[in-house]
Amino acid sequence: MSQTTPHKRTPFSPRSVRSVPLTPRTPTRLPLSRLASTSSQSSPSAVSILSALYVSPRIALRLLVVATCVIAALVIFQSRSILPTGGFSTIPFAHEQFFVDDIVDLPLPGPDHDLPIQALSDEEAAGPGPEPSRSGMRRIKQHKEMKLKLEEVKLPVTSGRVVVTGAGGSLGKHLTRRLLNSTTPVTLVDLYISPSEINYLHDTILRASQLLRIEIGDVRNASLLSNVLTTDVVGVVHLAPMLDARLCSLNPAECVDLNERGTKEMLDALTVHGTARGIRPWIVLASSMAVYGPHSSEPVMEDAERKPADILGRSLLAAEHAVEMQVARVGGDRRKKGMDGVILRLSEVYGDTSEEANEGLVGEIVRAAVTHLPIRVMGGKQKVDLLHIDDALDVFMLGIKRVSEKAQAAPTAAKTSLETFNIGSGENVALDEMVGSLIQLARTNSPILHLPEDDSGRLPPLGSISKARSILGFRPSTWREGLLRYIRAYLLTTHDWLQNEIDTTCYAVSPDLEDNKHFEKLDSCVVQIAVSVRGRLGMLTPEGESWEVRDHLPGLPLQSIVRMSEDGKWIMRFKSVKDPHNYFGLRENDGGRPTDVQTGVPPNEIQLGAKVDWEVEINPELGAIKLILADTDFQLAPPTVFGGDFSWVDKKEDIWPFRITPTCCHIPPPWPFFAEDPVDHSIEMLRTSTSPSFLASIPKSVCARLTKALEKVERDLATLSLNLLDDRKAQSTLYGFAAEWSNSGLPVCSNNCNHPTICIDTGDCQCIYSGCQPRSRNANQYSGDKTASYPPAAAATDHGRNRLLGMVDSSSWLDALRPDAQRYFAADIPWPKVHLAPLPPRLAEWRQSDGGWDVDLLVKKDCFSADAAMEHATRLASVPAEQAEMVFMTYYQNRADGSFYEESIRQTMDNVDPHRVIIPFVHDYGACRLFAWSVFEMRSGKGREPDARDVVAWTVAGDVNGPCCKPLQDVIIPPRSCISADLYDAFEDMFYVRPARQRRTLAGFKGSFWGTGENTRRKVQCKREGAFPLPTSVPAKLPRGLQTVWEGLGPYTSYVRMLNDTIFCPTPEGVAGWSPRLSEAIYAGCIPVFIGKASQYPFWDVLDWGKISVTIERKDIQRLEEILMGFSMHEVERMQANLMLVRDAFLYPLDGKHEEQMTKRGPFFYAMHSSNLRMLTKYPHDRVVDRPDWT
Repeated sequence: MSQTTPHKRTPFSPRSVRSVPLTPRTPTRLPLSRLASTSSQSSPSAVSILSALYVSPRIALRLLVVATCVIAALVIFQSRSILPTGGFSTIPFAHEQFFVDDIVDLPLPGPDHDLPIQALSDEEAAGPGPEPSRSGMRRIKQHKEMKLKLEEVKLPVTSGRVVVTGAGGSLGKHLTRRLLNSTTPVTLVDLYISPSEINYLHDTILRASQLLRIEIGDVRNASLLSNVLTTDVVGVVHLAPMLDARLCSLNPAECVDLNERGTKEMLDALTVHGTARGIRPWIVLASSMAVYGPHSSEPVMEDAERKPADILGRSLLAAEHAVEMQVARVGGDRRKKGMDGVILRLSEVYGDTSEEANEGLVGEIVRAAVTHLPIRVMGGKQKVDLLHIDDALDVFMLGIKRVSEKAQAAPTAAKTSLETFNIGSGENVALDEMVGSLIQLARTNSPILHLPEDDSGRLPPLGSISKARSILGFRPSTWREGLLRYIRAYLLTTHDWLQNEIDTTCYAVSPDLEDNKHFEKLDSCVVQIAVSVRGRLGMLTPEGESWEVRDHLPGLPLQSIVRMSEDGKWIMRFKSVKDPHNYFGLRENDGGRPTDVQTGVPPNEIQLGAKVDWEVEINPELGAIKLILADTDFQLAPPTVFGGDFSWVDKKEDIWPFRITPTCCHIPPPWPFFAEDPVDHSIEMLRTSTSPSFLASIPKSVCARLTKALEKVERDLATLSLNLLDDRKAQSTLYGFAAEWSNSGLPVCSNNCNHPTICIDTGDCQCIYSGCQPRSRNANQYSGDKTASYPPAAAATDHGRNRLLGMVDSSSWLDALRPDAQRYFAADIPWPKVHLAPLPPRLAEWRQSDGGWDVDLLVKKDCFSADAAMEHATRLASVPAEQAEMVFMTYYQNRADGSFYEESIRQTMDNVDPHRVIIPFVHDYGACRLFAWSVFEMRSGKGREPDARDVVAWTVAGDVNGPCCKPLQDVIIPPRSCISADLYDAFEDMFYVRPARQRRTLAGFKGSFWGTGENTRRKVQCKREGAFPLPTSVPAKLPRGLQTVWEGLGPYTSYVRMLNDTIFCPTPEGVAGWSPRLSEAIYAGCIPVFIGKASQYPFWDVLDWGKISVTIERKDIQRLEEILMGFSMHEVERMQANLMLVRDAFLYPLDGKHEEQMTKRGPFFYAMHSSNLRMLTKYPHDRVVDRPDWT
């Protein structure tokens, strides 16, 4: 079989896409006869061009002459030597995030929308048309004024080097790009600057290596500042102050210290620098409209009284006072030459697609909208002034120009100056209106959750920007334009990422192709052999003394023996691991055509002429092989049905019917074909298919999804326009419960933690929450965090248990939650009133009988009593039925007779909305209510219980690739651990949880091989002697002396002792996608390691699993130890502390102590609040459903 050609795609340039209406008018075109008549005047190539453009040769000639003159003028102008060389620049007007007005000089639409955002055709531009409205003419004038102001900035931005503090943040990063593009020397100062950003600057800006300096450190460090302020520095853009109200409230002491003391240190150092150099330095301070506090009259002028209402406003007011006092002090000192300053009070900045920006008010909402995840709005009626980041960058460049002009003023001018400007869009918009427009522009199906407004949701007043308009020439875009630009930025960023990912990892450039060529690495490996049965996936399985192909997944382990023959061919033998005397081959025969291979070959017959050597030919792209009987012309052909007979065909036949997948090798990775495992594909990528494909693999499926997602982004870019705003459509949208959501029946999208939005949206799938490690530079900040302070808080010299307790005591449990969940709990919303439905008579009678009296008690094995534990808690919180908002029903799944379920449903659902009913499902496959040994079997004709399709299922089964769980409808709860008593005895007092720094085992796992997770568990428990301990050539951040424990307890006398001495605990799937090991590991302070992304875990929508766990791809199990050793001890300690903050969520009370659930933040607490979130959320649904209801 020849190799397939990589997918060829038509080139696409999103930056040339114009926003057009969804129903564009047809342009006027010249008749073909006229085109033919003019063709004699032009060359054939010109005719083809003119035919495409529909422009006459005369007009084309004039345009060519004009363009030539303009280019010549630019070349002459740039070649002249009249401009000074120090720090002068030409910066393009075009925004970094491209917009249609970068292509044509058109006005942006005003509030009256009289001018749509779209490029004019040549005929429309040249021909007569309706006169623009008065508002439109004003917009044209303002737009041109803005361009003229910024054209002036093409002249010298400043006369020397600019220091940018807080350069690693959103504003700092983009301002640095603008300054460097203008050839202005820049020094960056921050505690952390992303290496990828530094690489980006060097790769995209020609003179970055000469212009750029980087200083990592704190602006409160005086010695650092003295090094930063080199002799060529003329001014500072001070972006280091904290501008995020949420982060400021998280750590108020640090916020005040950084904003006030950090600004004072910077001013003192800058003053000393100016005196030493004999110059007049300047500073541009980033502040916030929060310094004003609530105002009765808006818009607020710059000279209005400042009475900030929160920590952020007060700390920034202190920073402003510091600048005012320093400027006054310099003005009164004859020894100082002077100082100039500009204070920019910013409104709500948005528009950046980086991870830091996603933590802001608008960033969170837009990120949710573009991924169709729930949008959570605090309040909704309050109004906000939105400032697009492009406009903020414009004003910083204009501010630098302003202070630079002041610094170069005539000697007779005042020696100091300080100006303050309000910076915003100049108009307020209600959050609800903004969200409504966003939903239409993003074409999203996001559910909407309104929460009560709290103190953290208080927004600054609207500021007047008339001063910035008149003095700086500031012309901001409207909020609708900004939202459109923001969405386009997301689409462009996503497009570029997808294209790069495809170009570097897919098809002909897939790194797996090279790995698959190293067949020698499979010697002495444990492998599985997949067989194509008419394209379906089968597994070569030894059974007793026979071999056959079965459809049971995964296959049984085999051992491979690989060597190279004298003529350079790969020769392989393989035998059963369970019965090492059973080889796959042919017993001795009389020669001629090979005979049956169904019967295994014992070792003693090999010496007598039995054939067990297979010549192997490899197809690296398909990840498939041929098995040719050594020294013959015959290759083995697979059976046509499962359990059928093999056959023989000529070895030249172009078939590749076998795949070999290693599960355990003892040499360093990468291992050939490991990433191509078709069984992994069946777990990770399929949801409803009952016939796994032989040639399927995760890398190939991911590339197919990337390509499909790229095509979707291109369609979205081509049709993005303000014309999408349609109030009639918004008013006609229907909202209901989660079960009615228009996306609920779609399969789950793939997640990639490096993707700009994480979710790879192909348009026919639903995005879900991820467990990705936080990518923001603020990710590791937590309440009371003093590690980022300066001078740094004294590190604990005692490496004992107090280290962990100290981190826990200085933190809040909210630190381990998702940002939107933090806002929900900050609103102090009580959980819903719940009524415990009475048991039907027969079930109540059984409950009191010998068969059911102990149904709620812990047992030594198969503890499925989480539903009973929740029932006890519900009974304590229960209200009368007429007062209840939700109804809790239980039926003791898998312990009581199945007929009790139907009786309970009929009784409970009588006159009760099923969407408000909670049913706990605590057995392997939850709401499917049927048992299967694996998810492969569960997909075969089994699905969610019909009566449970509308209810809120509290389920232990979070398999997103099975038919039993609805990710945004169901609440994932933890199972009940059979060793709960042991865990409480050992670790209820957190003092006895060993800190990560003291633990001696890197990772360990003890488990059985069965169910969905059988294949994964074999891979995890492999003793990778060739990969661990890590070679010295492989970098590691954790101590190299750590051990691993696979296949048993190792040096430990009990499972609990092993948990308490292990840093990372892999938690592969069990029979279904979950295991009680997760709860046990967390309570013992062992960081869970998830394999793949096929399941969601308890309270996935509330807990930020990226802060308390590690997720690795299935193909990376071969590098498991290397990945885990790549975490720093600080990261590990932070994750362990976060686990301790929420560990009560995973362990139910012991028998007889269920009242503890009323005072602890345990499973019942989180389950009730997760259910409340679903009740409060409005889900858009379709009027007509044209989709198979496979659930």
